[in-house]
Amino acid sequence: MSKPFEITVEAVYVLRGRGVAVAGAHRGGEIRTGDKAELVGETGTIPIDEVRVEMHKPLGKLAVVLVGVDREQVHVGQVLRTPRRPKTKANAVASADG
Repeated sequence: MSKPFEITVEAVYVLRGRGVAVAGAHRGGEIRTGDKAELVGETGTIPIDEVRVEMHKPLGKLAVVLVGVDREQVHVGQVLRTPRRPKTKANAVASADG
């Protein structure tokens, strides 16, 4: 299983006609244009319906456009990551006794 994608938001930009972009330190994992993501911060988690990977900067920096997000929702210090899947037990057993 691959490591989940994460960047720490270090800068926020408004790109007219395209949306809100974030740039930050890449902490691992992969993300592709069209993927879903989420922004996690002190005020909670904001779902992102689609991202557009715009550029990969040197030194592990990355810029990503967030589709369908308002500038007011995005802050330096948040973490952009791929959505977490709930953990399940591999050996779970269910029974329906009548």
